[in-house]
Amino acid sequence: MDWSGTCQTLSASWAWQLPSTWGRVCISRNPGYDPSFVVATVQPDGGAIHPHHLTTIMDPFLLKTLHVAGVIALFTSLGVLLAECSPTCKKRATVLHGISLLLIAGIGFAMLRPPMGQHWWEAKVAIWFYLGAVPVLAKHTAIPRPLLLVLSLLAGATAAYLGMAKPF
Repeated sequence: MDWSGTCQTLSASWAWQLPSTWGRVCISRNPGYDPSFVVATVQPDGGAIHPHHLTTIMDPFLLKTLHVAGVIALFTSLGVLLAECSPTCKKRATVLHGISLLLIAGIGFAMLRPPMGQHWWEAKVAIWFYLGAVPVLAKHTAIPRPLLLVLSLLAGATAAYLGMAKPF
């Protein structure tokens, strides 16, 4: 494993996770789909490196499934909000819209792994803000509803591409 550039001295922020006797801590991601991190410690006296495996709290497959379920709920609520329906229906769709936005954001950040040196996720946050503003834009008729629907679908496709390809 390549430990270059991943070592840091144990600080107070690590104290809740790792024993204070570990000294220097080096973190590396396991290659492939394995979600665990390998943490190697160097004893304060410069002794041997001791690898330890830390795993994530939730299974990545479950996180991705819940994230996609949130996206499905979001676009369902957008479809209802952009169509003409009763005030009760719009109220329920607005609640679904808010819950799905929270679900998407919460699980999206739970899936985001350090280091955050890539910037594709920032573009996804901007898309998330746009999709959150679509009901307001539809209510004030700033943009025609059919155009909002097309723009929302394009934004969703762009977010899916960014999440899968991570181009930048």
